[in-house]
Amino acid sequence: MSKRISWSAALATVAGCIIFIVIVVDPIWTRLGLHVPARPDLPVNFTQPVDGYFYVQNAEHGYSWGSDQHLSIWFHPLLMWAIDLLPPAIPGNVRLWLVSVVSGVAALGLVRSLLQDFSEEKVNPWMIALISILPGGLAIATGNAEFPCLMFTAALLLSVLKRDNFLLPFLWGGLAVLTKPNALYMVPVLMVYLIHGHVRRDRRLAIGSLIGISAILLAFTAWVLFVDYQSHEFGAYWAARQVSIIPFRNGPFSLWALSMDVFLHTPDARFRLKFASALFIPLVDLSLAFVISCRRQVDRIAMIAGIGAIIVSTFLLDNPTKVIVYMITLPTHFIVSLLFIREAFARDDSKNISERIVRRSAGVVYLCYCGVMLIFFVLGTPLRWYY
Repeated sequence: MSKRISWSAALATVAGCIIFIVIVVDPIWTRLGLHVPARPDLPVNFTQPVDGYFYVQNAEHGYSWGSDQHLSIWFHPLLMWAIDLLPPAIPGNVRLWLVSVVSGVAALGLVRSLLQDFSEEKVNPWMIALISILPGGLAIATGNAEFPCLMFTAALLLSVLKRDNFLLPFLWGGLAVLTKPNALYMVPVLMVYLIHGHVRRDRRLAIGSLIGISAILLAFTAWVLFVDYQSHEFGAYWAARQVSIIPFRNGPFSLWALSMDVFLHTPDARFRLKFASALFIPLVDLSLAFVISCRRQVDRIAMIAGIGAIIVSTFLLDNPTKVIVYMITLPTHFIVSLLFIREAFARDDSKNISERIVRRSAGVVYLCYCGVMLIFFVLGTPLRWYY
């Protein structure tokens, strides 16, 4: 019964998001002129917002190889293969959207299982409906590669924690990174479980974690080498990636310096909001990870490791524009938020009234923050605040 309810909750959540996107969000995006990045002549809608267009182009016309073809070779191949599997009579953008939506339903079901595994107490399956209001959650009803990647990263983490057959973490890890390079952020998460399993002599946990890490790194390396081979240029993949790195390198605090420069001297509100969200979203998640209750302390450390890796990479790349895209492919981004909301509003029979008031107040503040981020997503995507 619980499994049936879990999948019902996932289906209902995605259906509700689709209705809201179609009725409310898409008309706003149409009026504000949502278009392909760097291509204002190519309008898009919720079926392929932001960079979805390039996945469809690669699927329909093939890759354009070369270090100067960053709008083609940036994008990993699995989603293109999935688009190709659907009937060509269906428009490419609709095929992308269908793959994304189906993956989103599966991702929610897997996140629900992880949520229960992380929680000290039984969790209502319908809590996953709150994902729709969490930062980045509404994107589950749009065509993108983030939720297919989340599906695989959640499956990977669950297979490791459940001590499944070792072939499963190898499969899910490889598929995750062939969907998006964001899967690399699962490496520090799994590293925590690898060390924990080794220390506790939990052989299956340690080996499963090691296999998952190996699958991610091997598949990523294989794709990089394949891109270089097809491009007839060693380092073509990384050369294309350099386009996304802001050339502002003045030491480890350069992003802070750049952010301060934007806040103090840049009149464009778009850049201010983009940099503010890049710094704020992961720091909020990190703060929540320190205060929530977890069934096992190792889960808290794993969550901190994943979020911390995103923060570190943001500073190393000097690029704040993709933080939310990184976060929503990390299953712990949603788990930490849902656990915090559950604890904030859970029934409390204790006599400590002041503690109860503080917890409820913190929950209300967090929900207000989620509401602001939801508006930020709706308005910021077409105006390029969000990415």
